[in-house]
Amino acid sequence: MGSIPHPESQINCLSLTENGSQIGVGSWQRVAIFDAETMAASPLLAFEVISKNITALGFQSEGRWMFTGGEDETCRIFDMRGNGLSLACQRMCSITSSVQSVVLHPNQCELFFCDSGGGVYCWDLRAGTHENLPLGQISPNFVTNLAIHPSGHTLFGITSHGKVVRWNLMGVEGKTDGREVTGEGSRTESPIPIPLFPSHYALSCNVSPDGRLIAISSSSNRVLILDSKTLEIENELSIGASWIWNTAFSCDSSKLLIGGESRLSMVDVSTNRPLIIYEGHSKPITALAMYDPL
Repeated sequence: MGSIPHPESQINCLSLTENGSQIGVGSWQRVAIFDAETMAASPLLAFEVISKNITALGFQSEGRWMFTGGEDETCRIFDMRGNGLSLACQRMCSITSSVQSVVLHPNQCELFFCDSGGGVYCWDLRAGTHENLPLGQISPNFVTNLAIHPSGHTLFGITSHGKVVRWNLMGVEGKTDGREVTGEGSRTESPIPIPLFPSHYALSCNVSPDGRLIAISSSSNRVLILDSKTLEIENELSIGASWIWNTAFSCDSSKLLIGGESRLSMVDVSTNRPLIIYEGHSKPITALAMYDPL
């Protein structure tokens, strides 16, 4: 077990490259990329992106570019193939409210993101355009976090009032692992929100690598495990923390890393049995990323 110091500010988001060799850290105004294998204290590169918080970041599957979202109301793309100590923004998509969450479609050509003003968007990187996804009965809620199914056929979101929503990105004929998607007819049809945490703020949403489960955390001290097809609750997990900020599945989808307040645990998804309890944090755990190769 090692650690990388980050005294500059709080950490808002983390993301690992596909091969697990580098980890990106988004914080106040700044992105830093560290060597995840050596855990060296000095970043491989660090640079200021915006004048406010970086709220989301991630990497293209082959590490060619990185994307960010922030409180400056933009999503940005940075080319990572240069040899400099900083990255220049290559492309940018502007909206009218702070970006809450950004996810990359498995086709590597579409970014989905949501904002604090209640919008959910699809940015088509090939066409250079973006469109609004329908929200239906979500208002006055707004979507706080997004996750996409590994097949790319379904987009999931959670709201500020503890509801889960689903967009079928493939249309009526869409299939997920050979099964019909039972959600809405297409990305142009409004999703129907399903209440999960009444009176609680939903914080994170993650789909398991096998696509079967969704882990949703909130300020309710619980993590709900849902069936990704039916959205029915399969299990409830807890680590004794009130606000559970983030979760991350293992590669075989059987274990879940859960972080809330100063607690961090690896839990068996089917039994709620703690497998590993990580100690040493004195402040809230606000972001998680896990590389767990087979």
